[in-house]
Amino acid sequence: MRAAGPLPIPAPDTAGAGLAERRARLARRLAEVERKAETNALEDVQLSLGRLRISPLTAITPEEADTALAPLYAHLPNSASASRICKVAVSRMSRVRS
Repeated sequence: MRAAGPLPIPAPDTAGAGLAERRARLARRLAEVERKAETNALEDVQLSLGRLRISPLTAITPEEADTALAPLYAHLPNSASASRICKVAVSRMSRVRS
């Protein structure tokens, strides 16, 4: 592909070079996380006495998104109906196979 011209994305010349780049990037990121963990600077993460605690994420769906999606959700069956449909389908499939 290189003989045909420049590649559309930046790519290392060899697989070895690509792996070396990825290893170096991983080592840098791990060192960064380790430094932050030592100083208790990881956002929403607590590491103490060998235990890791991650705060749950809160929903951040904007009100506009909920409003825009409401007409679409109105077309979906409620979960009870969907559950019944699945049970009927499974029941019919098992009778056909018997």
